[in-house]
Amino acid sequence: FGGAINLYTRDEWPPISAIIRNNVFRDNRSGFGSALCAAGATMEFRDNLVENNWCAYDGGAIFLWNATELAIIAGNQFVRNVAGDHGGAIAAWAYGRSEIQFNVLAHNHAYGIDSGGFNGIGGAIHLSRGAGTLSNNTIVHNTADRECGGGGVTLTMSPNWTIERNIIAYNGEREIVSTHANATSRVRDNIIYGNNLSDLNCNNVSSRTLVAFTNNIEADPLFCNPGADDFHVATN
Repeated sequence: FGGAINLYTRDEWPPISAIIRNNVFRDNRSGFGSALCAAGATMEFRDNLVENNWCAYDGGAIFLWNATELAIIAGNQFVRNVAGDHGGAIAAWAYGRSEIQFNVLAHNHAYGIDSGGFNGIGGAIHLSRGAGTLSNNTIVHNTADRECGGGGVTLTMSPNWTIERNIIAYNGEREIVSTHANATSRVRDNIIYGNNLSDLNCNNVSSRTLVAFTNNIEADPLFCNPGADDFHVATN
Protein backbone atom coordinates (compact mmCIF):
# COMPACT_ATOMS: atom_id res chain seq x y z
CA PHE A 1 0.00 0.00 0.00
CA GLY A 2 1.51 3.27 -1.15
CA GLY A 3 4.50 2.92 -3.43
CA ALA A 4 5.84 6.33 -2.38
CA ILE A 5 3.74 7.42 0.64
CA ASN A 6 1.40 5.54 2.97
CA LEU A 7 -0.81 7.55 5.37
CA TYR A 8 -2.54 5.11 7.68
CA THR A 9 -4.47 5.79 10.89
CA ARG A 10 -5.87 2.89 12.87
CA ASP A 11 -6.78 3.99 16.41
CA GLU A 12 -4.98 7.32 16.72
CA TRP A 13 -6.97 10.43 17.62
CA PRO A 14 -6.78 12.96 16.23
CA PRO A 15 -6.00 11.14 12.99
CA ILE A 16 -2.94 11.77 10.86
CA SER A 17 -3.07 15.11 9.03
CA ALA A 18 -0.76 15.76 6.09
CA ILE A 19 -0.18 18.29 3.31
CA ILE A 20 1.67 16.87 0.30
CA ARG A 21 2.54 19.63 -2.16
CA ASN A 22 4.84 20.52 -5.09
CA ASN A 23 6.41 17.08 -5.54
CA VAL A 24 7.11 14.79 -8.47
CA PHE A 25 5.93 11.16 -8.15
CA ARG A 26 7.37 9.12 -10.99
CA ASP A 27 7.90 5.40 -11.75
CA ASN A 28 6.63 4.09 -8.41
CA ARG A 29 5.22 0.57 -8.08
CA SER A 30 2.85 -1.00 -5.55
CA GLY A 31 -0.16 -3.23 -5.06
CA PHE A 32 -2.48 -0.29 -4.27
CA GLY A 33 -1.85 3.44 -4.71
CA SER A 34 1.54 3.74 -6.35
CA ALA A 35 2.13 7.38 -5.39
CA LEU A 36 -0.06 7.53 -2.29
CA CYS A 37 -2.29 5.32 -0.19
CA ALA A 38 -4.38 7.05 2.51
CA ALA A 39 -6.68 5.50 5.13
CA GLY A 40 -8.18 7.34 8.07
CA ALA A 41 -6.12 10.45 7.43
CA THR A 42 -7.04 14.07 6.78
CA MET A 43 -5.00 14.82 3.71
CA GLU A 44 -4.31 17.53 1.13
CA PHE A 45 -2.55 16.49 -2.08
CA ARG A 46 -1.86 19.63 -4.12
CA ASP A 47 0.15 20.86 -7.11
CA ASN A 48 2.05 17.61 -7.70
CA LEU A 49 3.14 15.96 -10.93
CA VAL A 50 2.24 12.26 -10.86
CA GLU A 51 3.33 10.28 -13.91
CA ASN A 52 4.23 6.79 -15.09
CA ASN A 53 3.24 5.07 -11.85
CA TRP A 54 1.84 1.53 -11.81
CA CYS A 55 -0.11 -0.60 -9.35
CA ALA A 56 -1.24 -4.20 -9.51
CA TYR A 57 -4.79 -3.48 -8.38
CA ASP A 58 -6.52 -0.19 -7.49
CA GLY A 59 -5.32 3.41 -7.75
CA GLY A 60 -2.55 3.76 -10.34
CA ALA A 61 -1.56 6.99 -8.58
CA ILE A 62 -3.76 7.39 -5.47
CA PHE A 63 -5.82 4.90 -3.45
CA LEU A 64 -8.20 6.23 -0.77
CA TRP A 65 -9.80 3.54 1.36
CA ASN A 66 -11.55 2.52 4.57
CA ALA A 67 -11.68 5.97 6.12
CA THR A 68 -14.04 8.62 7.43
CA GLU A 69 -11.93 11.75 7.13
CA LEU A 70 -11.37 14.36 4.41
CA ALA A 71 -9.19 14.14 1.31
CA ILE A 72 -8.50 17.15 -0.92
CA ILE A 73 -6.82 16.41 -4.26
CA ALA A 74 -6.34 19.67 -6.17
CA GLY A 75 -4.20 21.26 -8.86
CA ASN A 76 -2.26 18.11 -9.79
CA GLN A 77 -1.28 16.55 -13.09
CA PHE A 78 -1.90 12.80 -13.38
CA VAL A 79 -0.32 11.50 -16.58
CA ARG A 80 0.16 7.94 -17.89
CA ASN A 81 -0.52 6.10 -14.67
CA VAL A 82 -1.76 2.51 -14.83
CA ALA A 83 -3.89 0.36 -12.52
CA GLY A 84 -4.18 -3.38 -12.91
CA ASP A 85 -7.79 -3.23 -11.77
CA HIS A 86 -9.68 0.02 -10.87
CA GLY A 87 -8.81 3.70 -11.22
CA GLY A 88 -5.92 4.37 -13.59
CA ALA A 89 -5.15 7.60 -11.69
CA ILE A 90 -7.42 7.64 -8.61
CA ALA A 91 -9.49 4.99 -6.83
CA ALA A 92 -11.62 6.23 -3.91
CA TRP A 93 -13.10 3.36 -1.92
CA ALA A 94 -15.34 4.08 1.08
CA TYR A 95 -13.57 7.33 1.92
CA GLY A 96 -15.59 9.73 4.05
CA ARG A 97 -15.46 12.82 1.85
CA SER A 98 -13.19 13.74 -1.02
CA GLU A 99 -12.81 16.95 -2.99
CA ILE A 100 -11.09 16.34 -6.35
CA GLN A 101 -10.68 19.69 -8.12
CA PHE A 102 -8.69 21.51 -10.80
CA ASN A 103 -6.59 18.50 -11.82
CA VAL A 104 -5.51 17.35 -15.26
CA LEU A 105 -5.88 13.58 -15.78
CA ALA A 106 -4.52 12.43 -19.13
CA HIS A 107 -3.52 9.12 -20.74
CA ASN A 108 -4.21 7.01 -17.66
CA HIS A 109 -5.37 3.40 -18.03
CA ALA A 110 -7.06 0.69 -15.96
CA TYR A 111 -7.09 -2.97 -16.96
CA GLY A 112 -9.87 -4.34 -14.74
CA ILE A 113 -8.14 -7.68 -14.26
CA ASP A 114 -10.22 -8.63 -11.21
CA SER A 115 -13.45 -6.94 -12.17
CA GLY A 116 -15.51 -9.75 -13.63
CA GLY A 117 -18.21 -8.37 -15.90
CA PHE A 118 -19.11 -4.85 -16.94
CA ASN A 119 -18.90 -3.25 -13.49
CA GLY A 120 -17.04 -0.08 -14.34
CA ILE A 121 -13.28 0.16 -14.11
CA GLY A 122 -12.40 3.85 -14.40
CA GLY A 123 -9.58 4.69 -16.79
CA ALA A 124 -9.01 7.96 -14.91
CA ILE A 125 -11.11 7.76 -11.73
CA HIS A 126 -13.05 5.03 -9.94
CA LEU A 127 -15.44 6.14 -7.17
CA SER A 128 -16.88 3.50 -4.87
CA ARG A 129 -19.10 4.47 -1.95
CA GLY A 130 -18.13 7.63 -0.09
CA ALA A 131 -19.15 11.15 -1.01
CA GLY A 132 -17.57 14.21 -2.50
CA THR A 133 -17.20 16.60 -5.40
CA LEU A 134 -15.36 16.02 -8.67
CA SER A 135 -15.21 19.48 -10.21
CA ASN A 136 -13.26 21.68 -12.63
CA ASN A 137 -11.00 18.85 -13.80
CA THR A 138 -9.77 18.11 -17.31
CA ILE A 139 -10.22 14.37 -17.91
CA VAL A 140 -8.89 13.50 -21.35
CA HIS A 141 -7.52 10.55 -23.35
CA ASN A 142 -7.98 7.99 -20.56
CA THR A 143 -8.90 4.38 -21.31
CA ALA A 144 -10.18 1.27 -19.57
CA ASP A 145 -10.40 -2.30 -20.75
CA ARG A 146 -13.85 -3.80 -21.42
CA GLU A 147 -16.70 -2.20 -23.34
CA CYS A 148 -18.30 -0.65 -20.25
CA GLY A 149 -15.07 0.14 -18.44
CA GLY A 150 -15.67 3.86 -18.17
CA GLY A 151 -12.59 5.44 -19.69
CA GLY A 152 -13.23 8.71 -17.85
CA VAL A 153 -15.05 8.10 -14.56
CA THR A 154 -16.94 5.21 -12.99
CA LEU A 155 -19.24 5.20 -9.96
CA THR A 156 -20.29 2.06 -8.11
CA MET A 157 -21.65 0.81 -4.78
CA SER A 158 -24.01 3.73 -4.06
CA PRO A 159 -21.61 6.67 -3.96
CA ASN A 160 -22.92 10.17 -3.31
CA TRP A 161 -20.89 12.39 -5.62
CA THR A 162 -21.42 15.61 -7.53
CA ILE A 163 -19.57 15.65 -10.85
CA GLU A 164 -19.70 19.17 -12.25
CA ARG A 165 -17.90 21.71 -14.44
CA ASN A 166 -15.38 19.20 -15.78
CA ILE A 167 -14.10 18.74 -19.32
CA ILE A 168 -14.43 15.01 -20.10
CA ALA A 169 -13.13 14.44 -23.61
CA TYR A 170 -11.62 11.83 -25.92
CA ASN A 171 -11.81 8.99 -23.39
CA GLY A 172 -12.33 5.38 -24.44
CA GLU A 173 -14.97 2.85 -23.40
CA ARG A 174 -17.60 5.42 -22.39
CA GLU A 175 -16.93 8.65 -20.58
CA ILE A 176 -18.97 8.10 -17.39
CA VAL A 177 -20.36 4.77 -16.20
CA SER A 178 -22.57 4.22 -13.17
CA THR A 179 -23.21 0.63 -12.19
CA HIS A 180 -25.47 0.76 -9.14
CA ALA A 181 -29.21 1.44 -9.26
CA ASN A 182 -29.19 3.16 -5.86
CA ALA A 183 -26.56 5.73 -6.77
CA THR A 184 -27.47 9.26 -5.67
CA SER A 185 -24.78 11.06 -7.63
CA ARG A 186 -25.35 14.04 -9.91
CA VAL A 187 -23.60 14.77 -13.21
CA ARG A 188 -24.16 18.36 -14.29
CA ASP A 189 -22.70 21.33 -16.16
CA ASN A 190 -19.85 19.35 -17.76
CA ILE A 191 -18.43 19.55 -21.27
CA ILE A 192 -18.54 15.99 -22.60
CA TYR A 193 -17.07 15.55 -26.07
CA GLY A 194 -15.47 13.05 -28.44
CA ASN A 195 -15.49 10.04 -26.15
CA ASN A 196 -15.46 6.57 -27.66
CA LEU A 197 -19.02 5.26 -27.37
CA SER A 198 -21.79 6.99 -25.50
CA ASP A 199 -22.51 6.10 -21.91
CA LEU A 200 -25.99 4.84 -22.79
CA ASN A 201 -27.12 1.20 -22.66
CA CYS A 202 -24.08 -0.09 -20.79
CA ASN A 203 -24.63 -3.77 -20.01
CA ASN A 204 -28.23 -3.30 -21.15
CA VAL A 205 -28.82 -0.56 -18.55
CA SER A 206 -28.62 3.13 -19.27
CA SER A 207 -26.15 4.86 -16.98
CA ARG A 208 -28.30 7.97 -17.27
CA THR A 209 -31.13 6.24 -15.42
CA LEU A 210 -28.80 5.63 -12.45
CA VAL A 211 -27.53 9.16 -11.91
CA ALA A 212 -29.02 12.58 -12.60
CA PHE A 213 -27.55 14.02 -15.82
CA THR A 214 -28.44 17.72 -16.21
CA ASN A 215 -27.19 20.72 -18.19
CA ASN A 216 -24.22 18.93 -19.74
CA ILE A 217 -22.85 20.32 -23.01
CA GLU A 218 -21.60 18.33 -25.96
CA ALA A 219 -19.12 20.70 -27.61
CA ASP A 220 -15.49 20.80 -28.63
CA PRO A 221 -13.54 22.23 -25.64
CA LEU A 222 -11.03 23.83 -28.06
CA PHE A 223 -7.79 22.76 -26.41
CA CYS A 224 -4.79 24.86 -27.44
CA ASN A 225 -2.58 21.98 -28.63
CA PRO A 226 -3.93 18.58 -27.61
CA GLY A 227 -1.43 16.78 -29.86
CA ALA A 228 1.32 18.04 -27.59
CA ASP A 229 -0.74 17.43 -24.43
CA ASP A 230 -1.46 21.13 -23.96
CA PHE A 231 -5.01 21.03 -22.60
CA HIS A 232 -5.36 24.71 -21.85
CA VAL A 233 -8.48 26.01 -23.54
CA ALA A 234 -8.22 28.68 -26.22
CA THR A 235 -9.04 32.21 -25.09
CA ASN A 236 -11.29 32.72 -28.11
